Amino acid sequence: ASATYVGETIPDGTIEQPGAQFTKIWHIKNSGTCTWDSTWQFVYFSGDVMGGAFVYPFPQPAAPGQTVDVPVVFTAPTAYGTYTGYWKIKSPWGTSFGDNDSGNPFWVQIVVGSGTPGKGTATAYGVTSVTYDIARDPVAGCATTVFYNITAYISTNGPVTITYFWNHSDGYRSANQTLTFAEAKTRSITESWSIHLGNATNTRWDQIVVTDPTYQEYGKATFDYTCGK
Repeated sequence: ASATYVGETIPDGTIEQPGAQFTKIWHIKNSGTCTWDSTWQFVYFSGDVMGGAFVYPFPQPAAPGQTVDVPVVFTAPTAYGTYTGYWKIKSPWGTSFGDNDSGNPFWVQIVVGSGTPGKGTATAYGVTSVTYDIARDPVAGCATTVFYNITAYISTNGPVTITYFWNHSDGYRSANQTLTFAEAKTRSITESWSIHLGNATNTRWDQIVVTDPTYQEYGKATFDYTCGK
């Protein structure tokens, strides 16, 4: 059994009002060989439960390779502070596991405050995380041109407009672009990197760099091109 984190709503550091109810949704890929059905469960592991039940059956089946949305309804505590709860997937035969890539459980983290930075919490609105997914087109073979479609999942903890650019390992830098979030949310953006037959075979990487409101480089999406001649 194996699972891979793909994305989420209610990103880490989202500001919630005291006692507010919210629904966190994890987008989880079945990267194992067994189909998940209602006999599989999403279970509390450790940390803050935040009013949620301890066990949830999977909401819909997910065959190997498919991604399923796993929603859990939480209630924010009434006291100001940062709260984190950790969750795992449990198989019908009792094995519990988290994200296969990181080895960590899945988690929810919120900041209970007034909803205004500086009042009840020092948290400012901005980007909290960036994760990547890469799709090769064609999936296999050595076409004249191979496209690597890199999707970045950008999460914020509240309403904010960010400025960012794509940065490539070959020295290419895209123009600055803006993305506006009306609320704490995860949004995706995709760019396509084309490589022609005969180009060098090596490992390449692409990354998002945020320049505003705070400069930050967010990891790297790496891939290997092996079709050089």
